[in-house]
Amino acid sequence: MGIVRALLLAVLCLGVGASSAQATSKTATPLLKSALLKSAHGLYVQSWFKQSSGDLRQDMLAAQKAGKTLAIFWEQDGCHYCQAMHEVNLRDKSITDYINSHFYVIQYDLHGNKMASGWDGKSLTQSDLAGKLSVRGTPTVLFYREAGEEVTRLPGYAKPPIFKKVFEYVVEKGDKDASLIDWIRAKLSAETKG
Repeated sequence: MGIVRALLLAVLCLGVGASSAQATSKTATPLLKSALLKSAHGLYVQSWFKQSSGDLRQDMLAAQKAGKTLAIFWEQDGCHYCQAMHEVNLRDKSITDYINSHFYVIQYDLHGNKMASGWDGKSLTQSDLAGKLSVRGTPTVLFYREAGEEVTRLPGYAKPPIFKKVFEYVVEKGDKDASLIDWIRAKLSAETKG
């Protein structure tokens, strides 16, 4: 993903976040009341995250067997935006229900020393794998339907309405020629008119 596309997505997230939040407040969904859990490595986790096998190819097979898209949440200890994603976005029942219905979610540590095998089967640290996959910041969510074929990515924190729209984009894929940003704009525009 190019820098320009990532910046455009960031601007879109900031630009429509306030108006989308107002629109959503009218139809607010219940928040989950579960306490935030932290892993031994300091990452916030969700009880419904799947345990990675340590091999992306095996994780992809497990996702396909479940009839779901693989979503890899890249996070790091001390990441305030990762914490916000868990405290805000992943406490929204409509978001977590949607993700659980369509995605097989695993979590990796941007600076992790735990070994993992990439799409080529080569074993390296999670930190090195992040570099190989061009993950530079957190949170970043990568989406795969096929081994090694990234559908899109969400680089950085997005407010709940945009966050959910990215997952919807992956599921619906809209117009195959529409970029993620154009697709989200069209969806939000249609929702505000309707």
